[in-house]
Amino acid sequence: MPFGSQLHDADGNVLGIVGPAGRAMLSLADGLQLLEARWGEAPDERCRFELDPQAIPQNQGYRLQSLTCE
Repeated sequence: MPFGSQLHDADGNVLGIVGPAGRAMLSLADGLQLLEARWGEAPDERCRFELDPQAIPQNQGYRLQSLTCE
């Protein structure tokens, strides 16, 4: 995801911003989450993905996940 992309939850709330190297740190509720990354207004300037934080193993207190926006 491009630097500066906003990450939104299913209700449209901004959860975070993508930083350098395409990384973001989010605090999510338990259970399956539908997220959307937006880096512009056009339909091809966003993508959606599902993420279940509880299904991701912890590493030094964090849950790390690599995602690809297509």
